Amino acid sequence: MRCVAGAHYEVVRRQARHNDEIIALSCNFCDFAVYKRLTGKPRSSKSGLGRYNVMRGQMVHHLHEQHPEELRQ
Repeated sequence: MRCVAGAHYEVVRRQARHNDEIIALSCNFCDFAVYKRLTGKPRSSKSGLGRYNVMRGQMVHHLHEQHPEELRQ
């Protein structure tokens, strides 16, 4: 079962001047969301990619636990 951004969850972004900042990941099947401000930054992450990976891991866990049938389609 693969979790695909856009099909199973949305990446919520805020428009800034020169770049888009990720605010949250939102489930397409229910009201569950993982917010960046509530997710801790790993010590080894300098670019912010580590925080996104933690957020994505939480979303994938939610999708596999709560929506396994939707992922099989």
